Parts: sequence; C-alpha cells; structure tokens
Amino acid sequence: MTVKINPFLYSILVDLEMNDFTVTDARDALLRESNDFFDDREARKVVHRILPLAIKNGFLHRSEEKAKGEKLILYSKTKLFFETKFTSKKKPLNIKKETSERSALSIYELEKELFECEIDLHTSISEATEYKSLQKRLPELANSLQNKYLAVKEKSSLLLGKSNALKNTIELIKTGIHQC
Repeated sequence: MTVKINPFLYSILVDLEMNDFTVTDARDALLRESNDFFDDREARKVVHRILPLAIKNGFLHRSEEKAKGEKLILYSKTKLFFETKFTSKKKPLNIKKETSERSALSIYELEKELFECEIDLHTSISEATEYKSLQKRLPELANSLQNKYLAVKEKSSLLLGKSNALKNTIELIKTGIHQC
C-alpha cells in the first residue's frame, strides 16, 4: 500500500528515518533540514499538527516514559508504518542550503555594504552638483571641471546600479526567494 503524507512528516519519518523521538527532536530536525522554518516556534507548531495525524492514521504510537523524574513523550513507528510505502504529498524537503543565521549574516553584510554605497552615491551627486556650480563661477576652468563632472557622473551611475542590485538582493533574501 502506498500513502501520500505531509512533506514535513515524510522528511522526519522517511528521509531522516527518525524513530523513538520527542517533539523537540522532530522540531530540531525540521529546523536543521528544511528551508521552510526560521524559528523553533514555527517548526514546533507544524510538528504538533502533523504528529497527531500520524497517530490517528496508525503510523506512529505515542508513549510516555519517566526519565530523571520528568515525563518524556516518545513517538515510535508502528508495524503499519513499516508495512506501508510512503510518498510525499509535495516534493520532499530540500536539504537546507543556508542556515537562518547565515541568511541573517548575509543580510547584515549586504545592508552594511548598501549603506556605504549610498553614502558614496550621495557624495558623488553632491560633488557633481558642485562641479556644475564651479563651472559657472570659474569659466576659465570650465573644460577641466567638465571632465571632473563627467567622471563623477559616471561614478554616480555605477553606484546607483550597485545600490539597486544590493536592495534587490536583500529583498530576495528577506522574502525567502532563493534561486539556484
């Protein structure tokens, strides 16, 4: 018999071959292996939704044990689980390419670079404006100042392009769109 199951449950039970695990074990595995979660609260909510369904369908058994005076709830695969072939309702989870910490670090570094780029851009724009003003006040230097003005104007265009690229990249990371 083949059964389609939730992709997160598939990842925990089939891909990672977890057995005799706690909710915390499952949550940590999802955080480690999935691109879909960036905090433990979100992953824990998903685990709390999918485990009762697996129990209801007879694929998992819930048991309580005492460990160091505390109640420990374990989830174990049943005989029915081992007799069943599973497929994921959606594509199985991809191995996490970047951790959320790395994404946060990347965003921080990119925002720092963007800030520096925008300072340079504003400086170049002010410099170009000043060269134009100086050309009017000092007509004898107009040709030399025009060359300086054109160089700064080109630099401003490059900085504006860099600034736009950095903004777009930061937005892609923040919205979770990762393209290979």
